[in-house]
Amino acid sequence: MNLLESDLYVISCFVFAKQADVYVLDPGKKCIPNLKSSLHFVRQRNEVNKLAKLNKSYFLINLSGANTFSFPLDFSKIEGLISFNRNLETSTDYFHTLLHYHTDGNDRIKWILSEHHKKADFMADTDHSKSLVDVNNFFAVIPYVFHFLRLKLGFTGSVAKGKIQVLLKERYLFSFLADHPFDSFSVNIRPAFSSGLVHARFFQTNRWIFSAKRGFSTEGRKRLSNEHRILQLLNKNKFNQLELPVSSEHPDGFLLQFNSTFRQLDYFGIQKLINKKFIHAVFEYINLGHQSLEIKSLLKKTRINEILEHLKSVIEKKKFPRGLSIINYVRVYQELVLIMNSMNIHQKIPASVVNYDLTPAFIGYSKEKIHLLKWENAELAHPLLFDLFEYSFAYIEDFEAPEVEYLINDLEVLKYSSQVEELIQKTGMDFNLHLRLFALLRLSPALILFLNKSVVPPENNIKLYVWARFFESLKLVKKQS
Repeated sequence: MNLLESDLYVISCFVFAKQADVYVLDPGKKCIPNLKSSLHFVRQRNEVNKLAKLNKSYFLINLSGANTFSFPLDFSKIEGLISFNRNLETSTDYFHTLLHYHTDGNDRIKWILSEHHKKADFMADTDHSKSLVDVNNFFAVIPYVFHFLRLKLGFTGSVAKGKIQVLLKERYLFSFLADHPFDSFSVNIRPAFSSGLVHARFFQTNRWIFSAKRGFSTEGRKRLSNEHRILQLLNKNKFNQLELPVSSEHPDGFLLQFNSTFRQLDYFGIQKLINKKFIHAVFEYINLGHQSLEIKSLLKKTRINEILEHLKSVIEKKKFPRGLSIINYVRVYQELVLIMNSMNIHQKIPASVVNYDLTPAFIGYSKEKIHLLKWENAELAHPLLFDLFEYSFAYIEDFEAPEVEYLINDLEVLKYSSQVEELIQKTGMDFNLHLRLFALLRLSPALILFLNKSVVPPENNIKLYVWARFFESLKLVKKQS
């Protein structure tokens, strides 16, 4: 296992709720430093002796492989500890919890699961042999099916890559869990570091019944406060086809409860089975109320001018990562500049609530309702139809060999739908202007992210291909009209 400091830091933020220093017993230097975190590493004997004399409360992580209680420490000062020791560690002073972890293709911890977790939510994400994709290969499917059956029978430990022991003086990881029964939970720690928050999903009889979230950075806490505020406002309204989680704030995190159970689908399943219901649900919050938004203030808030200037500098200096489709990258940038230059920045456009996270991982459905499960990045005033444009783009980008014609057809169907025609009559919205604004707001920051890696993954070049073809199709449609 490759244990990076960033991953260990996120795990500590999930397990330890209180504000206190975290010390790491790591004499073998098992933790790989990849950033400067607030963790304090203890690797020498004299450092252990110094820690033993520490006269304040703190948390402890044991990577040594030895029993934690064999160290000459003052355990009355240790509020809780995490141990990667394979042998069981117990103490009457602590509540013991056994967790399991799964790794990704680079052997980094990605998912943390509770002891009795039977939900296969993590398995497709950690399926290194891609047996779910290569269903025609009988021998590729066998390992996945074998692991799946063992999981369903309750053998979580034999399916997982390893275990983590948690010993806390507090009974629960979140204080509010005392009043909310559950069978198991899972946490994907990988998105946590960049977002600044940890999101644990809790299940009962294999149904996702509530979420627990904790922010560990300024940005993460800001996102959770934003989600709580927006859900409080939206839940004052009555919806016919839309259902939202109920958010409550607690000293050690946020609780999001779901009023009813739901199922989930991938992009294709949503498009095929519940697409109309899904679109109706989105329009329910779009139609709550419309505001007037000046394009200039929108561009300033999203810093689009600065982003385009930076991209210009990168292209002029030819500072491209390896593997990048430079032709499509430059082509998309040029189209974005044309959109920017054609904008009347003083023009005001109608705006509404935008979710910003309409992906299958955060969309649920039941017989009567569509459930939108995540609102961390939501905006109260953003260009109309932004969410539906985003969903159409993300759906096409999800394919290994995307057909851009499907995207153009989806946008055409949306443009001439009764809901959009009603919006145009009510607000005077310019559909094409909103589509161009969406492209500017979504694709400009995405081009920056492509530069963060030394080697561009193939899926990013697929996105560039989709975007370049999208702009070509728009020009063709414009000429024909």
